[in-house]
Amino acid sequence: MSVRPNPQGIGAIRCAPEHGVLLKLPAMLSSNPMPRMSTETATTIALKTLAFLAESDDALERLFALTGMDVDTLRAQADEPETLAAVLDYLLGDEALLIRFCESSGLDPKSIHLASQVLANA
Repeated sequence: MSVRPNPQGIGAIRCAPEHGVLLKLPAMLSSNPMPRMSTETATTIALKTLAFLAESDDALERLFALTGMDVDTLRAQADEPETLAAVLDYLLGDEALLIRFCESSGLDPKSIHLASQVLANA
């Protein structure tokens, strides 16, 4: 699959070249870059999430149950991008918890998702 912009501001995606399938997208969809976030910012968001989860025994116990981690493992690996990404993924998987965290931290849910992606690829 490839995206090729043209002078009219429309991107073309060739999905199945062997069948000649071509989709046209508005320029804002084909050329708009993904928002960027530094690893440092993503790490900060994940650590804030971890502190938030630590305030709730239920949330922390559920994190441990779903990830197989325990307190000692979490402490030892709390600075690892993979661990922090897992914490954010856990938060993203619980909408009510995500909303409570976003309301208390003032962060947008999209920033949590982006931070998770950044850390998963760090």
